[in-house]
Amino acid sequence: RGIMTTGELTSILGISPSTIKNWIAQGLPFERTGYTYNFDILKVKIWLMERQADSKFAPFYKILADKI
Repeated sequence: RGIMTTGELTSILGISPSTIKNWIAQGLPFERTGYTYNFDILKVKIWLMERQADSKFAPFYKILADKI
């Protein structure tokens, strides 16, 4: 499936909703429909891989990107 909600994304990645909110503030791409945040999985994977290159937490972002 190409689009996920916050709940689906947190479940697959094993992270909290507050982490998603922090990532949105840092530029995680999303679209909002009413009260629902929707995430294009390909855009999320690209965003995680880009952060991998610029972060001391590169292994963490790679693990997450590989889960998608």
